[in-house]
Amino acid sequence: MLITQSERNQYLGKMLIGKLWSGTLSIGDKVQAVSPEGSCREITKIKKLTKRHGTNIVNIKTAYPGDIVSVAGFSNLVTAAYTINTFGKTHVIPVSKEIANKVIVCCSRSTNGFYRALYE
Repeated sequence: MLITQSERNQYLGKMLIGKLWSGTLSIGDKVQAVSPEGSCREITKIKKLTKRHGTNIVNIKTAYPGDIVSVAGFSNLVTAAYTINTFGKTHVIPVSKEIANKVIVCCSRSTNGFYRALYE
């Protein structure tokens, strides 16, 4: 799972948001955070998994490849561009500036008077 941003939850503390690239991630799994340089920064268990559906936040038990989820259980050491792996693996998902800056948002007025966003 590649971490792209973090958020603060008043009950759970720091929650990391990212996309799961392979495997599954479940509550209670022992995982480790790996820095972009490949060193292990923290080992913990997943306390909570949430997924967004529109404006709603839904608690889930297991995340699957392609899911964008929020994960609770890490301290403040882990930031964006870190990779979360199962315990014992040190694989790093590479991040380049070209990929990080790829999202382009354009807003245009639709026929019903509302604005719509176009993503590239």
